[in-house]
Amino acid sequence: MFFYFLLQIISTRGSLEDLYLVPPYVDGKGKSNVVNFLGDFSILSYGGNRHIKLGFIYPDTRGAIVYRNQVGTDKFVIDTKVNLNAVSKGQENNGMLIFFNKTDNVEFGSMYGIKLDTEFAVALDIKKGLEVVIKIFINNKEDSSKTFQFYENDDVKIRIEQNDILKVEVDDNYDKLVVYESDKFMISKRTFLGVSASNGSESSTSFSLRSIEASYPIVIPKIFKRGEREGSSKMVWIVFLGSVCGLVYYLYGLQIRKNE
Repeated sequence: MFFYFLLQIISTRGSLEDLYLVPPYVDGKGKSNVVNFLGDFSILSYGGNRHIKLGFIYPDTRGAIVYRNQVGTDKFVIDTKVNLNAVSKGQENNGMLIFFNKTDNVEFGSMYGIKLDTEFAVALDIKKGLEVVIKIFINNKEDSSKTFQFYENDDVKIRIEQNDILKVEVDDNYDKLVVYESDKFMISKRTFLGVSASNGSESSTSFSLRSIEASYPIVIPKIFKRGEREGSSKMVWIVFLGSVCGLVYYLYGLQIRKNE
């Protein structure tokens, strides 16, 4: 199990590193080797308020980012941090969308700025203003929805975690909400991650993408009770501790590269 765990980390290092989108977002020439920018957008990569603004603060604007490479693994934790400001109520299907697209060819459309061609997507719908409706789409069809209270200019993290189950959780550092949790559907590693936003014809909301960070889910091995497999319990603990050390070393390396 230990060697399998390390093999999983090593085999996914490149793909998970390719999912990082953090300030300054682009190089000195304003180019990104990680994502393509589409439509209306602006980038603020200095000072304290660093973000990618998708769409502008008036109606009929839309913007998106799409990763150049496929996700590359079917086991991941992806944290997308967003911020909504000057929120005004829009029509249904206005807001932000975190999507796993079947191709990297994204067309603009009426669903949160794009034409849906997704395996899986999480929408932040602003039809009710700051009472944001979190919708889950599977294969272009709405599967479920829950409401989460946003606040002006507060960062909100949307975590999409897939291991044995697929789970979506929304967290603003005060409240958490599990929006989706199921083992009935899994996102393919051949999808392209992206984020879009649209104000539609009525809203004038500011949609900011702060960051996207990825990591490998921590797998905690089952610890058997005394009498079940007593002889293997010590080995399980050794494997577990070794796995944790391997993960810490991997994450430390990522942090060093981010700081360079």
